[in-house]
Amino acid sequence: MGSGLGQALGSMTSKAVERDPESWKESSSREGRFSVKFPGTPKEDTQSVGEFRLKIHHLTTFAEYSVMYADYPEWANDNDPRVAQSILDNGLKGAVAEVNSKLLEVEEVSLDNHPGRRYKEKMPNGSILRGKTFLVGHRLYQIAITTPTEEGAPAEEINFYQAVSNKFLESFHLIQP
Repeated sequence: MGSGLGQALGSMTSKAVERDPESWKESSSREGRFSVKFPGTPKEDTQSVGEFRLKIHHLTTFAEYSVMYADYPEWANDNDPRVAQSILDNGLKGAVAEVNSKLLEVEEVSLDNHPGRRYKEKMPNGSILRGKTFLVGHRLYQIAITTPTEEGAPAEEINFYQAVSNKFLESFHLIQP
């Protein structure tokens, strides 16, 4: 057996709670009208950001998980594709600028015919944020997971980060009120 830095780094998440399928539990919010699977029980918080009341469901393990949503004014909705595109694109640009991250990837996606974006950012500390944002009516959702830096990490560790990120992001679903 070899030893060294690569092996030490490779073991950083060997005991991660995410490796236990039993740890992944569906969490739903009747008020938020969504369900998502977290590897544990998330905490809920509310923050005021300007004119918006931001509801946040979050959990920290080796990674940081969050689902946030806020209601925009009635006119800012997904009925007009141009308005929706502007809200999604400008929101992403603003978020990247606010934390001084680097946008690595972005693509248009949808959820139940609602427009969205899937993206990957490199944070100033080197960690990687993978997220999705959707505009559903006049409610904006952000589902995000931040994993450790991938620079110098073994391929197995990077693959684990990607798999956990996909599992979380793909588990997000809208529920009826």
